[in-house]
Amino acid sequence: MPEGDVSMYASEVNKLEISSIYGQRECTTKNQALNSFTNYITKVNHNNDENNNVNNIPVLVGQNSLVFDVPILLRTSTPKFIQTLKELNVHFGDSLVLAKQLLKAQHPELRVDSSGKCCQVSLESLYSTFFDESFPAHDAREDVKAPQRVLFQSKLKLTKEMLISKSNVILCENALEQLQYNDACNVRLQTFSGNLYNPSKNIKGIITKSMTKKIAES
Repeated sequence: MPEGDVSMYASEVNKLEISSIYGQRECTTKNQALNSFTNYITKVNHNNDENNNVNNIPVLVGQNSLVFDVPILLRTSTPKFIQTLKELNVHFGDSLVLAKQLLKAQHPELRVDSSGKCCQVSLESLYSTFFDESFPAHDAREDVKAPQRVLFQSKLKLTKEMLISKSNVILCENALEQLQYNDACNVRLQTFSGNLYNPSKNIKGIITKSMTKKIAES
């Protein structure tokens, strides 16, 4: 985020504009992206309603999303965006949780040799196991396309019921509560730094890091 306002002439070049939204300076392009995102969910949900004549619940699934993507999305978005997600009854799911459960159950399609050894839980390993090729990881677009292929176009042949039940699906409101709880725990954890707990590996604190985390989470 630029510290100063973007001039009219600069905006014509970089297409960025700084606005004040809910009392906070925001980059207009981000808000446009958020609006486009919710409009897409609304459109897909509406189309499904017309085709199936049922009340659909949108579930957004990503690899390790409950740990990484969802907290970042909720933490950096606007109150209006979060409210829209709640009104759309958006849920979040984590395909990494699903993959771990399938590996624990030793799903036959995850085996990589005759000895019964299974592939790793990473998206890269799953992708190469199913499609015998790699993909450019950490590229935003490819990181979306890859799990889509793994979940819906691979030999796993996952049903909707299996995808929902094994991906730790949670409501947007619950994800927000978990984020706020984790942030509060992290703030409490920092108060121990340099006192009972010392983050330096060379200096031993009175209590361990794991014990400090348990206290912060209590």
